[in-house]
Amino acid sequence: MESSIPTLNVTQNQSIRFWENSIVRRYFFLSLLVTFIPLVLTIFLYDRLTGELQQNIDQQRNQLQLKQVKSEMDSMLQRHQTALKAIASLPDIEKLLRKDTHLSASTLNLIYFDIDRPEIYGALFFNHQWQLKKALPGQSASGSPYWKGDSFSIDHLPKTQISNGWLIGPQTPVRGKSGWYLIARQIDDVEQGGESPGYIAFQVRLASLTKALATLDSDQGYGCLNIVSSICFDVLGQLNDSTEPPVSTTDFLAHWQIQLNSKTTDTASNLTTQRGLYLAVAIITLLLVSLFFTALVARTRHRIKPLIHGAEAIADGDWNHVIPSSGNDEVTQLTSSLNRMAEQLKNLMAVRIQMEKKATQGDFATGVAHEIRNPLATIKICLQSLPLSSNNPQATELKQLMLEEIDRINQLIQNLLDYSKPLRPSTDLIDSSALLQRIINLVGPMAKEQSIALTLEIEDQIQFKADTEQLHQVIMNLILNAIEAIESHKDGQIHIHCYQKSGKAVITVTDNGPGISLTDQKKVMEPFFTTKTSGTGLGLAISARLVELNGGQLSLSSSAASQSGSGTTATLTFDV
Repeated sequence: MESSIPTLNVTQNQSIRFWENSIVRRYFFLSLLVTFIPLVLTIFLYDRLTGELQQNIDQQRNQLQLKQVKSEMDSMLQRHQTALKAIASLPDIEKLLRKDTHLSASTLNLIYFDIDRPEIYGALFFNHQWQLKKALPGQSASGSPYWKGDSFSIDHLPKTQISNGWLIGPQTPVRGKSGWYLIARQIDDVEQGGESPGYIAFQVRLASLTKALATLDSDQGYGCLNIVSSICFDVLGQLNDSTEPPVSTTDFLAHWQIQLNSKTTDTASNLTTQRGLYLAVAIITLLLVSLFFTALVARTRHRIKPLIHGAEAIADGDWNHVIPSSGNDEVTQLTSSLNRMAEQLKNLMAVRIQMEKKATQGDFATGVAHEIRNPLATIKICLQSLPLSSNNPQATELKQLMLEEIDRINQLIQNLLDYSKPLRPSTDLIDSSALLQRIINLVGPMAKEQSIALTLEIEDQIQFKADTEQLHQVIMNLILNAIEAIESHKDGQIHIHCYQKSGKAVITVTDNGPGISLTDQKKVMEPFFTTKTSGTGLGLAISARLVELNGGQLSLSSSAASQSGSGTTATLTFDV
């Protein structure tokens, strides 16, 4: 102990200078470096990530808008195809392909009902060679082929097949006339198996289809309907001559494509401004971090010094040293942990000494028991075989006493073996009420003979797992100890109480005997310790071992340690 004191003083007198050998200084600059580098990398990566993220968001939004536009265009084409199908299946509709042939008024009314829409110029009837035979004007019809004017031909227009028909065109706007396209379908054959006489088509204003592109118009871009990768129409159905590459596209029909074009914007200045702002924020952040770490270093050094001194004291074996603590942070928790560690080390050493002591006692007891038991058995056999005269009663009595003493020694040896190597418990579900009642019936006559009042109180019908015989032995031993403790005490009382508390089965044996002193309470369950004039001092030690093997706890408390009264309570606790 004397050699540890100078070492402790040397440690306490050492001065750890911040600018020379301080680990805090190293971590201070390392923290600044580690803070600055990730900050710069974060700004760089954030700049790229936000750009990519914005690009992905724009692409997804663009695709969603393109799908919406495509859906609207598909819906419009489907409506026209449905109307065409209804007209193509009208009776005698093929008469319109013949000269000087008229349809009934009801059939014409049905046709005009379908073409009297703002987006439809009229209905056109072609023979099977796509030559125009008849044109019925709608409310928006003007010029050829409805009235005299230029010739009408669709030979130069591309034909795209859609479901059960064709989309012909589109025709680009010419001489002030809006662009248009045809939706055509074969006229149903009246005679089954015959060749179709021709086609019926709606001439539709192109702007009625491209108006769906209005969804794509914004400050950053605009929509365009691309035909055969060479012609692009804007939302008004006019030709678009922009050379900007499309931002996003989606296929609409064969050789038809809906695309979103970008508008040229000056974003360089905005990007420069944002990066300058990022740099300014980074510099300010670095200054604030430097100030923060400077204050943190000073406070940390002040808080760490007591920990160093305390740890050195504990390392030197001074487990009673208490490190002062203040605040409510990690250092405080570390201080409490070191103090608790010192206390636990002290307790651990005490437990280890106790375990080594018990192990030594057990080995010693086992060895002594085996060494004594064999010659003792030989002595008993030899003594029993000695012939004695019936005329010598004194020798006969002496022989009987010697045999009884040999049995008593043999029982002591058995107790030693039971303590050193108790039998493993055979656990079973125990009914505490039945067990205690059986014990009361056994020891009741003995207690009555000693004028001791033996009472039993059971609050709950508790069942728990333990070895019935071993538990029976423990409780019997506790009651017999209580009877022996109050043999000469007037108005002796022993009270057995069974109840449940906090998920535990509790059995207490309480007597009003003289009690146990505070000094003896610490040693009463140690082997070979006894306060009786006769006895081995193994009863409570064996009981404690048996209870421990059954997963329970045995504790003793006595009011003799205070001035309030006397008596002893043994408490058994088991998990329910």
